[in-house]
Amino acid sequence: MKKIHFTFSLLIIIFCFTLFSGCKKAAENRIHGSWIVQNVVDITNQDYEEWTFDSGDNLSILMIVHQNTNVYTYNYIGKYKLKTSKKLEISNFTVGPSINYNADWEIAKLTNKTLMIVTGKAGLSFKEFYKN
Repeated sequence: MKKIHFTFSLLIIIFCFTLFSGCKKAAENRIHGSWIVQNVVDITNQDYEEWTFDSGDNLSILMIVHQNTNVYTYNYIGKYKLKTSKKLEISNFTVGPSINYNADWEIAKLTNKTLMIVTGKAGLSFKEFYKN
């Protein structure tokens, strides 16, 4: 009886591990590629921001900023790590406004077309994306 109980417990542990590791792998596959920030606060804003998650651990952020009659383009390179299917760590941004993105982010939604992330670093920050 003890042997059956032990075997059953071991099977449950293996099942749970497989289930949760599969969720993370699915999230990794969905997050790869380019995502365009949707400014939900000011839909008239002409600035452009695109995040590209490569299949390794690199994250590049392209920003096109309009100031008066001038247009400025910035490209920042950092790192990302998907800790779980709902936790995203962003790091290694060292210049510009991208420094503020160095944080642990909660993935609120991730589909093939939509990504929403939230962090509580220095106040609440929220980003909503659509797939490019």
